[in-house]
Amino acid sequence: MSLPPSDASMPPSGDLLSALAIEHIDRVAVRSDAGARTYGEVSAAAESLATELAGRRTDPARPIGHAFGLVPEAVAAALAVARLRAVLAPANPAWTAPERDRFDEILAPGIVLAPPEAPWTGSGWSHETVALPGLGPVSVGARAETRSGPPPTTPPGTEVVLWTSGSGGTPKIACHGWAGLLAAARAANARLGLGSGDCWLATLSWAHVGGLALLPRALAAGASIAFSGDRFDPALALDGLRTHRATHVSLVPAMMHRLIERSEPPPAELRVALVGGAATPPRVTRRAVAAGWPISLTYGLTEAGSQVATATPEEVCRRPGAVGRALDDVELEIDDAPGESGEISIRGPGLLLGYLGEPARDPEDWFATGDLGAIDEEGGLRVTGRLGDRILSGGVNVDPRAVEDVIAEHPDVREVCVVGLPDPVWGQIVTGVVGSDRPDLAGELDAWSRTRLSGARTPRRWLIVSALPRTGTGKTDRAAVIELVEREAPNATNEEPMGTDR
Repeated sequence: MSLPPSDASMPPSGDLLSALAIEHIDRVAVRSDAGARTYGEVSAAAESLATELAGRRTDPARPIGHAFGLVPEAVAAALAVARLRAVLAPANPAWTAPERDRFDEILAPGIVLAPPEAPWTGSGWSHETVALPGLGPVSVGARAETRSGPPPTTPPGTEVVLWTSGSGGTPKIACHGWAGLLAAARAANARLGLGSGDCWLATLSWAHVGGLALLPRALAAGASIAFSGDRFDPALALDGLRTHRATHVSLVPAMMHRLIERSEPPPAELRVALVGGAATPPRVTRRAVAAGWPISLTYGLTEAGSQVATATPEEVCRRPGAVGRALDDVELEIDDAPGESGEISIRGPGLLLGYLGEPARDPEDWFATGDLGAIDEEGGLRVTGRLGDRILSGGVNVDPRAVEDVIAEHPDVREVCVVGLPDPVWGQIVTGVVGSDRPDLAGELDAWSRTRLSGARTPRRWLIVSALPRTGTGKTDRAAVIELVEREAPNATNEEPMGTDR
């Protein structure tokens, strides 16, 4: 695929966002318990905040932090940063103090925007409240002293920096331009049927791509973003879906599970419940479909501006497990024979410009995702795991996700993570870490799994916990799971893994 050359006559991407807001000026942009606001009203609030910020920035080269929960003011704040042609650096307000310090140290923002009731905290910050016309106030945090040293190095064209999930180790910071995020948004809208007048309920943090992607999607389509609580709560989410007559919602599998557990049907207006961000257990998918939820399974990553491949609700009902065909303008390549699991590589206009502190990537290059998958006979992608998570036990490659899908079928298993523990004889021991209300489940699971899994794929050690550690995106934190297993000294149900398939 040949990407079009950049056009020097095109306005900067931040100006493209403003132009889209003006294009939809009379349409509703945000909905909340405080009422509805049009794109014209939100745009005016963004312009007012941008004017305030322009007079407060001591170093225009530094990013501007954005530490909001799920509130309408977050939309105006992001648009204000884009109007300034500054780099937007979303942060999660639920982060701990060490996580905030790390954000502050690595990205070195000069200003951080946040709600007045939860201003950005840390050493050396002062705060002032600024009123937004038609919306609530925001806190403008500024460093009390001038930053020393240069700002972080970003590839040319960077306008947004987003942390990767870090589910398997240290997160990286992906650098995007708004033009690329808009290209990804338009492809997602085409697959999901998001159009003018539709409404998407916000449920995911702005600090991660699944949450921030709502802004370019809504702007590209002329749709609205609805808010019901400043963070996800299943009762508030159901109420928000009904109150705002939402047509779309984004969920991670754990959120979908919590909604199903309430045994309440989805509103009739809901057309798409987009589920991604982590592997969705087949049992959760089946239960959601049976309960009437219009599940749309998706595979994506921060580096791709959110979605790579997505299955529509109709496709999920017909072919459970597949995450659908690649979106328009996205190319997929599997580095193994057709029908076999290999590393997924992608190419397209929504890909990152590069990582913070690293050279810019060539937009013509393929991007190796580190994820494993295969293309089925209908051209749909099936994601089978992550290359870095693969376990080598007794000379056999074991993909944890395939084992997890089997274990998750046990009725007393709420969640599961399969990891490899070092072993001097077998290389690694396959270990199942299970979230359950039954602390005595290990022996039963061992016998149960032996009738469903073969050879080296059968876990030889088990640890039962009340809940698995998770990253800020809701993914299982595999590095933390391994630390947990090593610390808790799991029960060894069989110390001799089979090195060959039975």
